[in-house]
Amino acid sequence: MHTPHLNEELVRREGDVRREISSDLHNRVLSRVALMMGEIDSLREIHPNDLETKIDQLKSSVSSIDDIARKLIEKNYPPELILGLKSAIIKLKQHFVVAYPELKIKVKFDGDDDMGLTEEFALNLYRIVEGALHNIVEHASASTVLINLVINESALTLEIIDDGKGFDTTGQAKLGHFGLRIMETMARSIGGNCTIFSTLGLGTKIVVHVPMATPAHLLG
Repeated sequence: MHTPHLNEELVRREGDVRREISSDLHNRVLSRVALMMGEIDSLREIHPNDLETKIDQLKSSVSSIDDIARKLIEKNYPPELILGLKSAIIKLKQHFVVAYPELKIKVKFDGDDDMGLTEEFALNLYRIVEGALHNIVEHASASTVLINLVINESALTLEIIDDGKGFDTTGQAKLGHFGLRIMETMARSIGGNCTIFSTLGLGTKIVVHVPMATPAHLLG
């Protein structure tokens, strides 16, 4: 299984998205907003008979900007997450199974519904799963992966377990796994922690635990 090195891929992907969004904002959104401002100013001098046509043109411009904004949001926020974290993880599994047919991925969900999670909370967990799967296909030489998500009123626990070759989690060996450090950072950013268990020849287990007592994790 060959994919770009995880940290290079994450940096490249993030850079590509930022450049696309910046370009779209400058060339498609800001330019249209500036044009609309000029058109709005001109309404003061327009003949009443032409007012309805001008309003229709402005409505069309607003609709166009709204469409661009929605597409920009989708670039930064996977649309699969609109249906919840669980649905997004299933879609992610399907993507990897198609791309890597030799890898068997099992997904298990327990506990409460996930639709009440905030976008930022769900997005970070989704990126952790995505990063873990990229890491597995790049480094682990695994044949099976289990993704286990448990949500209850007190905590959320996410486990990603593979049967790959494992690695030494102590000292400099762990520091070399940049993708794992990214996952730890993401977990901390939502008030949780990420613990990595691995043994050479026996696979790896990533456990993300986040207390759910913090209201910021839930939609109001």
